[in-house]
Amino acid sequence: MKKKLLLIFLSLFSFEVLSSESCRELIKSIYGQSVRTSSGRLTPSQIIYSPLKPLTGRLVNEEERLLNSDIVSDSIIKIGEYSKNQVYKVTLKNGVKAIWKPHREVWYSNYRTEVLAYELSALLEFNIVPATIVKDMNGVKGSLQLFIVSDEYKELNPGEFYLQQLFDFIIEHTDRAVGHNYLIDENGRIVSIDNGLSLSGTRVASNHDLSSILKGIDEFSNTDSGRIILKNIRENINSEKFFSEVKDYLGNEEDAKNLLERMRFILLFSEYGIENYDKFVEHIFKDPSFGDASLGAIASMAKSFEEIQEVIQSEKVGNYALMVSASAVRKYVSQPDIADQLLLSIYESNKAKEHALESIAYALGSSDYPLSSTKYLLGEIVNSNHVDSGVIQFVVYAISKKYSFLGKETVVELIQDIDLKLIDEYSSKKLKEIIRMLDIEVIEVI
Repeated sequence: MKKKLLLIFLSLFSFEVLSSESCRELIKSIYGQSVRTSSGRLTPSQIIYSPLKPLTGRLVNEEERLLNSDIVSDSIIKIGEYSKNQVYKVTLKNGVKAIWKPHREVWYSNYRTEVLAYELSALLEFNIVPATIVKDMNGVKGSLQLFIVSDEYKELNPGEFYLQQLFDFIIEHTDRAVGHNYLIDENGRIVSIDNGLSLSGTRVASNHDLSSILKGIDEFSNTDSGRIILKNIRENINSEKFFSEVKDYLGNEEDAKNLLERMRFILLFSEYGIENYDKFVEHIFKDPSFGDASLGAIASMAKSFEEIQEVIQSEKVGNYALMVSASAVRKYVSQPDIADQLLLSIYESNKAKEHALESIAYALGSSDYPLSSTKYLLGEIVNSNHVDSGVIQFVVYAISKKYSFLGKETVVELIQDIDLKLIDEYSSKKLKEIIRMLDIEVIEVI
């Protein structure tokens, strides 16, 4: 008689036997055979292949022309062995070295935003992104960026980091930090690379302190370079041609409108200045032309219950601002009862989608103290209509951090509620650790 695999959850409080079919699926997912699933969050710019052309108003420079040379086929070297991105260093027939990234329909890869980041840097005269064009290699479309030699011993010129922070705010680049995703060239200038996570609505919660950025912008806007950039922003912000071309790059109006809103946010702030910050924030809340993108920026600077609550309760709030609000709770709110109240408010706004749900789960898991809302919110998130494999990663993370507080019975309930199709490689590994830690046993039964 063949043995049938049954999963038995053993805990202090419960004893449950699953059907053999459910057991096979769960074991397949958790014990080494899981299939990595798509998060389902690919934006239009990540799945379209329409031609790209330079933004109107800027001249094609010599560096771009150099990149049009053919790639030497035997010069292709994959770099970043352990990176999930596919990145190749190549040599062109004219001797120029460059970095090529293939187009892949995954959330962390986007050749169109790599190119658009360069276009915006050149058009607005930031001039901090190396020349980047669209380039096919072996029949695969991708981005080709001029290779820049980094001088690790060179000190950054004064004001360069503020320049990059301003640029990152405009292009919504939230994955850059000290020593990460930028270089310093031989002249002490900053070089902004790896822009695939920008501009496309990926909207990972920002690591940047916008209050520090605004102080830098306040100083930078009074320099010659700052005045030139602000002038260029003003000249393009109301241009239908500019909006249309950006929309062609990004594939939808929402992301293009968010870009323009961030540009208007900077212009408005430059008018008020840091000394009138409160009036600036009041303007943002009252002006209907500023929406979720701007509230998210305000939330990133909110460090009190009242400031975060004001963002959450705004009629203009959306998924992005809610995501950043949950991140602000995690960073700045130290009182458990207030953190509970805010995270519950974020979830119950009925506007929290994938990234906001991730941010809530992350706040629950990473808090220095157990929050009473943890069981309820994780259960709600797991059963949400907006849950995907990315959200499940953060739920599993929270369980792995708070399993002692939750208890075996609750952990079992949460695991059983997870859609097996959403358990990816990361979640599978973490779940195995949780199962071992809590003596939740998977055994064979005849």
